[in-house]
Amino acid sequence: GARLKGFSLGFEGLIADWYWMRSLQYIGEKVVKSREAGQEINLENLTSLNPRLLYPLLDNATDLDPHFMAVYSYGAIVLPAIDPDQAIKIAEKGIANNPGEWRLSQHLGYIYWRLGRFEKAAEVYAEGAAIPGAPPFFKMMTAQMKSQGGSRETARAMYRQMFAEAGDSQTREIAERRLLQLDFFEERDAVRPALAGFKAKNNPC
Repeated sequence: GARLKGFSLGFEGLIADWYWMRSLQYIGEKVVKSREAGQEINLENLTSLNPRLLYPLLDNATDLDPHFMAVYSYGAIVLPAIDPDQAIKIAEKGIANNPGEWRLSQHLGYIYWRLGRFEKAAEVYAEGAAIPGAPPFFKMMTAQMKSQGGSRETARAMYRQMFAEAGDSQTREIAERRLLQLDFFEERDAVRPALAGFKAKNNPC
């Protein structure tokens, strides 16, 4: 991507679009093939898909168009399940190229949160809160990361904000799935003690 810049006769944006579309097709094709083979896909860990070309595709797109926000967002959401270091790299690249975009700080904070690096996530949210136009969510997350970074309440706030700000259907679907998963965990925690109590009292479950 960087080598093409300046030699593409003003078509950098068009070529960046091609890299972006190719990255979506690349992951989509791998998901379809895995499902056809009967493999179960774990959204928390996509390394089984061996998507080694995803980062280079996204990196090329943002070399050609440093302000291509959808690419940074997609990389920050998907890459943590493949290579967290690459996810951090693409988010930091986005922040460096677009210092006034608070959403990129939100993405980087999300990556550090997923890694359990709550102090670092708090730093990122604190820096993001200083960007003009950043929502009050940033200050709230700065405090929550320091006090209860690993709680379900923090996770729910994170995914609600992600769903509200999603710029593409994939990000929205991931956030929605995570919120449903949190609902399931809470329902499970309520059901299990009730079943255990019934069994203790009546013998059969």
